[in-house]
Amino acid sequence: DQLVSVKNDKAVVRIDAPSRLAAYRLSSDRLDGENFTSVGDCASRAKRMKAPTAKRIPRGIQITARAGRACVKVPVGSPSEDGVYMVRFEARQSDVGNASVCLWMAGPNRCAPMLPVRSSGEWTVFDSVVRSDPGTTELTLFLYSTPVSGVPSVASYRDVIVTPLEIFGEADVAPPVHVQEIRELSSGTHRLEVAQSNPNLPLKFDSPLGDCHRYDDRTSEETGLRVQDIPDGLRLEAAAHAACVNAAIPSHLLSDAFTLSMDVRTVRGQKARSCLWLEGPNRCATIKPLPSSSNWKTYVAEISPDAGTTGARLFLYADAGSSGTITEYRRLSVGPVSPVIVDVTPVGPQAEPANVEWSQSGASSFKAKVSGGDYPAFLVLDESFGHGWQAKGIPTEQHVEANGYANGWTIASGGTVQLTYGPNRWSRIAMYISVGVAIGAIVSTVFRRKKRRRNSSLPTDPFEPSTPQEAH
Repeated sequence: DQLVSVKNDKAVVRIDAPSRLAAYRLSSDRLDGENFTSVGDCASRAKRMKAPTAKRIPRGIQITARAGRACVKVPVGSPSEDGVYMVRFEARQSDVGNASVCLWMAGPNRCAPMLPVRSSGEWTVFDSVVRSDPGTTELTLFLYSTPVSGVPSVASYRDVIVTPLEIFGEADVAPPVHVQEIRELSSGTHRLEVAQSNPNLPLKFDSPLGDCHRYDDRTSEETGLRVQDIPDGLRLEAAAHAACVNAAIPSHLLSDAFTLSMDVRTVRGQKARSCLWLEGPNRCATIKPLPSSSNWKTYVAEISPDAGTTGARLFLYADAGSSGTITEYRRLSVGPVSPVIVDVTPVGPQAEPANVEWSQSGASSFKAKVSGGDYPAFLVLDESFGHGWQAKGIPTEQHVEANGYANGWTIASGGTVQLTYGPNRWSRIAMYISVGVAIGAIVSTVFRRKKRRRNSSLPTDPFEPSTPQEAH
């Protein structure tokens, strides 16, 4: 489901199929986040490092982290009937460090998808609509302060409000029907240009900064993991391990192929890397790797989710390697694959068929008289194709195979054409020669046999024994 905020009484919602549209409003049962728990460490830290601290400020709290990841909790309670909330507060961050937020869902045991905190040295408003997952039994809002590179981080939050949203209107909506358009084109060369509005949706990186290659007990600040905003995107840094963030792919795109596009560059170190994680198959989708360049490169991939995919998230990384890495990503978006189909069909007066009268003389000779019709025309002989077939009598072009098996010629005009199979002439000559040779061989054999019979009536030489003993 898409959750879209209304601004200036307007909201833009992409509809790809008939859908049920629900409008939400703030309910009266809101939670003002004054009930902060005591500060804790939500990540491991070295034993000798100082513990995090927190102090109350007007309408809020200030969290200081010197190591690990300092956090406070705001209990929200059981999910509302619709499970949709507006989370709103103001945040301010010291020059070094990261402020972040998580609406923890007990049951699914993960953070609900939300926008990242865009904090600075001035108070900045955070405003995000979030939906809890089915099976959620309890909701808790976590507010964090994370140091970077060993420098203490001070994050301040005030006017924290978590408000359930309730449905106050519903309607069935459907996308407009694309009407087929037919245009007649004159003969000649034409250039066709198709202009489409960009149907892609921007990706919202709603996760806190993560460590996606943690092979020891060092904390995020000790490994130099950091995420920063840049125009239209974000920068990831890692001195060790791997910095990562992720964004949810809208569920309505997962039923068919969709496109993923972004600009990417590797500022330093290991090349930029991504993973489109498919929930259900529980693996990264097979897509082409990101380009490796220190200059901005545009990346576009078409993805077909595996069968059984129930959700998908795009992970972006900065893999530290041996000397640290900085990667940047911007203009990230996803959208359906929307092909434009253009069919160009020649339209004109139908050619008049020619009149063909034919006769056959023997198994390999045909005579045809072609008259009437429009020319050039194509003459087909419905006999198995063979290079020995020849057409004589009217001008023809190259002999080609027609209809997958027959013989065809393009003729420039009507007239009488003789179609013959050339090898048959030589076959007959060869047959005649063979017959002649066979007759000659038979005559020669008879003559030799008669000659031998005449010679057998003459007296033979007397037998003379070679020794005296053989004479007796």
